[in-house]
Amino acid sequence: MPDSDTVFDLTTAAGNERSILDKGRSKTYELNSNDINKFNFDLISGKAELSAKYMIGIDTLITKKTDNRITISRKFEKVHDEGKPIKPGDLIRIRLDLTIDLNSAPKGSYIVKDILPSGFSFLSNPWSFGLKDDNYAYPQSVKNVTTFHIYPSIYYFPDGHRSIVYFAKATAAGRYKAEPAVFQSQNDLTVFNKSGEDEVVIE
Repeated sequence: MPDSDTVFDLTTAAGNERSILDKGRSKTYELNSNDINKFNFDLISGKAELSAKYMIGIDTLITKKTDNRITISRKFEKVHDEGKPIKPGDLIRIRLDLTIDLNSAPKGSYIVKDILPSGFSFLSNPWSFGLKDDNYAYPQSVKNVTTFHIYPSIYYFPDGHRSIVYFAKATAAGRYKAEPAVFQSQNDLTVFNKSGEDEVVIE
């Protein structure tokens, strides 16, 4: 714990702000893309540490080095009449197959994120259709981005493998790109892997 309050100035595209933090307190700032390499932090008094997290797009994601201690693959399956063309109104099972090296991969929580193709909508009530999802990884979906929070334990990954499932409904005919799904450590954000990019056709 610092012996005194911390005083600092933060300068961004929006201007300059001086902040005073009580001993041991912290503060979070959300910066836009214009500030990434331009913001300035000036410590006036006390002690401070900075921790930065940033979001990247798909184009940048494919240039980053993946970590083979974890892997993810994805499969789209029709719930009924598997093997036949997908049509509007069909129920779709999305299966994400995960592997992790429990001995060497970072400890702590992980996140799995999958972006549904535009022709699909997330099915929030699969049980109403007699469908069973994963009882241990409850999906959250915002704007077609489905997120799972996972803890890498021997109980959840008994042999280093685990499949998680969620469901969607085909809503509109067309040919759609499915961006890669991402499996990422929350303790070390550089540890991640991604599935392949898929194309989904709804006839």
